[in-house]
Amino acid sequence: MKVFRDDKVYVQIKDLNLLFNVGGVSIPHSVFKKSLKKALDMNDKTKDEFVEFDEPIEIFFFRNISYIIDLDEAKEMSRADFDAFVLSSNKKLRSIVDKAKAPGVGPFQKLSYSNKYKREYHKVVSVKEARYSKTKKVEAKIKRKEQKNFLKSLLKRRG
Repeated sequence: MKVFRDDKVYVQIKDLNLLFNVGGVSIPHSVFKKSLKKALDMNDKTKDEFVEFDEPIEIFFFRNISYIIDLDEAKEMSRADFDAFVLSSNKKLRSIVDKAKAPGVGPFQKLSYSNKYKREYHKVVSVKEARYSKTKKVEAKIKRKEQKNFLKSLLKRRG
């Protein structure tokens, strides 16, 4: 999930891990610098933590990555929109599987289909999480992160 607040974007480590493993996009250097190690060292304890990005290019980049779900958009989805989203995603997933199983599909094409499948599946799981179980936890983590950053900035001013 990604959360946009006060000219910043916070992105969950599990989403960054997916981005680095099956991205299919050019990733800004600053995103690599800030998050690659955390994403690759991801475990069950850290996967739901957030990394903060505040540079304009980073914010622009994450606004345009559709398979990393925006928490606010997912929360605002009506039940009918959610049902339509899941139905549409299931059709896309079936289509990807059918294309990957077609005769004559080579190993590189299968890898490409596999990555498309992972991105689409991740999107569905993230929307379900955002809508049902983790919304309050996510918002609390963002607030804690903002508080820590505020305290750090106060300490830097004094020092």
